[in-house]
Amino acid sequence: MRIVIDGTAGCGKTTFLQGKADEDSMKEKYLNIQDLGHEVFLELIRGAIYIRKKKSKDPFDDWDDFFDIVLERGADFYNQARDESLLYFYDRGIPYLKIMALRYGCTIPKKYYEYCERYRYDCPVFVFEPLKSYDDLKRQQANPIRKRGYTLEERLAQHKKVMLLYEELGYEVVEVPVFVDGDPAENNKLRMKYISEYIKL
Repeated sequence: MRIVIDGTAGCGKTTFLQGKADEDSMKEKYLNIQDLGHEVFLELIRGAIYIRKKKSKDPFDDWDDFFDIVLERGADFYNQARDESLLYFYDRGIPYLKIMALRYGCTIPKKYYEYCERYRYDCPVFVFEPLKSYDDLKRQQANPIRKRGYTLEERLAQHKKVMLLYEELGYEVVEVPVFVDGDPAENNKLRMKYISEYIKL
C-alpha cells in the first residue's frame, strides 16, 4: 500500500516521517512513522534540487530538467514498493509538481499528466494542516537551496490547493489536523495515532 503524506511547507510532514526536519539537525529526534518499521521514501523534491545543483549553481534555471528529474524519481520510488503486504509512505506525491509549477509560473509538461495517471497511489492521501507556529521565512533564510519562503497566509492558501489537487485527480483526501502546535513530539504521536486508526494499522 502506497500512502502519500503531503501538504504545504511547515506542516510537519518530514517530522512525521523521519522524526525531524533537515533544518532541525541539532534538535531532538521525535517518534516517527519509520520507528514503527514502515519504509519511507523521502525528498522527492529536495533530492531533485540537489541533482540540479550538480549541473548548475541555480537548480531552478532549467525547469524542464527539474520537472523531468522529479517525475523519474517519483516513478522510481513508486516502483520500489513491490510488496503489497507492506505499507510504504511517501513524502509528497508526483501530483505536487503542479503546485510548484503554478507557484513559479512554469509550464506543466505533458509528461506530468501521464505520470499522474500511470503512478496512482492508494487512498487515502493524507494532507497535513499547516503549523501556525512554523516560521518558514526564517527557515528559508537558513537554507540556501530554498527558492523562497512562505508567509503563513501563503501556506494556508497552498494547503487548500494541495487538497483540491488530489481531489480533482480522484483521490480520497484526509486532512490531518494539528493537534498540539508548538509541541512536535506530542503532535507527532497524535498524528500517528490518527493515521494508524484511519487505515487500521
